[in-house]
Amino acid sequence: MRASLNKSFAQDLPFPDENFDLVVSTLTFHHIPSQEKKKALGEIYRILRKGGEFLLADFGKPKGPVSYILLHLGSIFDGGEEMRANLRGELPIMLKEKGFVVEKIGNRHLGIEFLLARKDNL
Repeated sequence: MRASLNKSFAQDLPFPDENFDLVVSTLTFHHIPSQEKKKALGEIYRILRKGGEFLLADFGKPKGPVSYILLHLGSIFDGGEEMRANLRGELPIMLKEKGFVVEKIGNRHLGIEFLLARKDNL
């Protein structure tokens, strides 16, 4: 099996439909504006085979006042709008709107939630 590295934007992936079994994103989505997040999720859905999975690890809705303050302060330095959907807990909703079956997996760590999104076999 060979691996290759392709540089591209998640909103316009240069791969054929239903080409991958797994896509992983770690701490990237909070840098993408909300409308572009939706496009990226559509592209990820498109390139996954039926039954394929997308593991998304990124900041989620803060749990408690300390994490709320820290994440919101951090978002000021990170552009604000890009992180807004994350801090509102909208990533699972965006995934479902694109057709994914979503479950939260593992324990949150330092504000990071772990979402496993599956492209349904139907």
